[in-house]
Amino acid sequence: KNSSFRINAEYGEMEPHPLDPLTNEEISTASSFMKSEVFTARGLEPSNPPRIRFLIVTLHEPEKAVVLGFKPGMPIDRRAFLVLLDTKTRVLLECIISITERKVIDWKEIPNAKGPIHLE
Repeated sequence: KNSSFRINAEYGEMEPHPLDPLTNEEISTASSFMKSEVFTARGLEPSNPPRIRFLIVTLHEPEKAVVLGFKPGMPIDRRAFLVLLDTKTRVLLECIISITERKVIDWKEIPNAKGPIHLE
């Protein structure tokens, strides 16, 4: 693996660096949280098949000062950048969420936008 996670010898735990990619667990947490937020905010009922598509879920990089000031063991506010598509209304949603605090940092709807190519 090419992760820059380091082992904390005292506790035997992995310590993430602020620029490490999101883990599978973080992606799952971000997706679940955002799905709940989107349905609530847009007044939607969950549907089958789902009408919200996750096009992008990736690390939202912290500010340069945070990265340069980082020392192993410091708490990190892990954030995700997500692009979602409401398949019924064709509205693209861009979101930044704090995975650490489980809250929406920024959210904007982009009507008539074209997202990245995806298979349906």
